[in-house]
Amino acid sequence: MATPKYNAEFISAILKRSLYASFNTLNGDKINSRIMVFASDPDLKNFYCLTNKTSEKIAQLGRNPFANLLILGTSDKLDGNSETQVQGTVQLFTKFTDKEVKTALDMLSEKSSMMSTVKDSGSLGDFCIISVRTAEITFRVFKDILQNIPKTTLKF
Repeated sequence: MATPKYNAEFISAILKRSLYASFNTLNGDKINSRIMVFASDPDLKNFYCLTNKTSEKIAQLGRNPFANLLILGTSDKLDGNSETQVQGTVQLFTKFTDKEVKTALDMLSEKSSMMSTVKDSGSLGDFCIISVRTAEITFRVFKDILQNIPKTTLKF
């Protein structure tokens, strides 16, 4: 049996159905994980989250700008469940006038009405956009795991 290869368009379609990602950073020598609403552009080169400017996550990213997102896809069938890991470098945006902020808020608002409140206010206020520039994505669906098929890896 041939090993399936999934492309960015297929993975993007799966990720649109998922609302949350486990956003992982390093705090010294320990992994710090936090569940966050996420959105990505269709080509998966950028992932976005919104958080408070004064959060511990922002302090950790100031010390180490590398992050990992773990996204478990939702499905009504066991063999449709997926696992996506995104490795990348973080950039923070704090000005509502930044083009990237508007793009991120549009995508995040499509996923969660909570994000629309920030978007509609016309100000980021106490919040900032976290942009993860994708370096590598690994993806597989549960049936691949059961058959011990290697993950599909997309490098950017």
